[in-house]
Amino acid sequence: MADLNCLWGIYYDMIKRCYDKNYFLYKSYGEIGVTVCPEWLNNRSSFNEWANLKNYKKGMRLKLREKEVGYFPSNCYFSNKRERKLKENKQKEGSKTYRSDKFKSLLGVEKYIDSPIYISYYAMIDRCCNPKNKSYKWYGAKGIKVCDEWTEDIIGFERFSVWSLGNGWRKGLTIDRINADKDYCPENCRWITIQEQQINKSNSLNFMYSGQIRNLSEIAKENNLCYSNLYRKIMYDNYSVEDAINYLKRRRKGKKNSMYHSKQVAQIDSNGEIAKVFPSAKSAADSYGKLSGSLTKACRNGTTWLGKRWKYITEDEYDEFLKK
Repeated sequence: MADLNCLWGIYYDMIKRCYDKNYFLYKSYGEIGVTVCPEWLNNRSSFNEWANLKNYKKGMRLKLREKEVGYFPSNCYFSNKRERKLKENKQKEGSKTYRSDKFKSLLGVEKYIDSPIYISYYAMIDRCCNPKNKSYKWYGAKGIKVCDEWTEDIIGFERFSVWSLGNGWRKGLTIDRINADKDYCPENCRWITIQEQQINKSNSLNFMYSGQIRNLSEIAKENNLCYSNLYRKIMYDNYSVEDAINYLKRRRKGKKNSMYHSKQVAQIDSNGEIAKVFPSAKSAADSYGKLSGSLTKACRNGTTWLGKRWKYITEDEYDEFLKK
């Protein structure tokens, strides 16, 4: 690379920018049509004379007034490197301070960290970039990233804030990716409630209900039931969706016998029929002078206990047993 602290180096760099396809700056100059005037192209002494008339001093840099015009005497000037750098830094710092104050005022905070948007922003980046984050395995480890537009230092947060305020953000909402397999970017993100986000999770639970594949969160909300209670009845007690809903509704209304409020346990005979019914696993185990832990496990896994099969039964199965 040419020594830009001397006039010969400046001339050499100018020629290479415009005509050397292997030069790293050629794409920004020669490839877009920037040329050197014939007066200078093959006559370095002519360039030197012009430079001396412009009071060139060591350390100055050759600049273009308008890049598209090219290197012509009327379109070129020399700039002091240090003065230019100080001016640019001052303008940059002033602009940054003004911009930061403007956004803090817009967000209604004195520090970015006090903004709810910043908390969401930081959490989004941390789960994608920090292997120590407990959610990293669901985001960064799977290749999920935050777009460059939102990660460029403090400017990235300001862009994220502008996007958020213009796309429905309000306190209490959470950022969500429309396509759970794609990155965080303006085209793939939205602000929604936590309940709505559960439906979009890659590990969300879906079941056949009312003839359609439905998310468990939706089913619980539609039936005004606690999600965790419905989840436990289906996943741990082996209830069907409909049976779990009916059980929880009846228990809430308190219209059935207290026996229905516990996990009823039935002993199954060799023909697969219900032989005995106990109000709970504990009462069944007590009748045999045993602890209920092994019986509970047998009911959940469909295995035997004391040489007999046991299972949890629904209210309908209990009603059928009473009719016999």
